[in-house]
Parts: sequence; structure tokens; C-alpha cells
Amino acid sequence: MLGLIGAGGIVSLLSGGLVGTALSVANSAKTSAELALERLDNLIIQTDIEITNTSNYVLNTSNILYNHIVINSNLLNNRIINNSNVLNTRIFDTSNFLYHTSNLVNDKININSNV
Repeated sequence: MLGLIGAGGIVSLLSGGLVGTALSVANSAKTSAELALERLDNLIIQTDIEITNTSNYVLNTSNILYNHIVINSNLLNNRIINNSNVLNTRIFDTSNFLYHTSNLVNDKININSNV
């Protein structure tokens, strides 16, 4: 067969085979690189979605906490005001009681002094 093809034909046959193999390997590498880029793009998209979802979760949780704090703060303020009003009324009533009792005692002392 070597005699039929000639020395240059063998080199061409061998180099053509090597080029074909190199092209096949390069094409396979290109396909793998394209697949890797597609996976990377998908990962970036998924990460963006998860970041958005996490941000929304944090925002919603913050709003819920804020609302609970405001509601509880308002309830606490109302309790403080109500308790303060009750205490003021009791202090006023006690003060009036002491004032009137003092006047009664003072009157009794004056009556007994004059007798």
C-alpha cells in the first residue's frame, strides 16, 4: 500500500487524521464550554431569583415585626394612659378624702376646744 500511495500520501493521510482528531477534540471542548456557560447563566439567573426571594422575605418579615411593635407599643401606651388615669383618680379621691377627714377632725377639735 505504501508503494501505491507514496510517501507524501502517507504524511497527508496521517496529518489529515491528526487534524480530524484535533478538530473533533476542539469541537467537543467547545460543546463542553458552551454547556458550562449555559449552566453558569442558569446559576446566575437562579441566584438572582433566590436573592430577590430572600430580599422579599426579609422585607415582609421586617414589616410584620414593625407592625407588631407598633401595635404592641400602642397597646402599651393605652395601658399606661389608662393606668395613669386610674391612679390620678385614686390620688384625687384619696386627697379629697384626707382633706374632708382633716376638716372634720379640725371641726371636732374646735368644738371640743370651745366647750
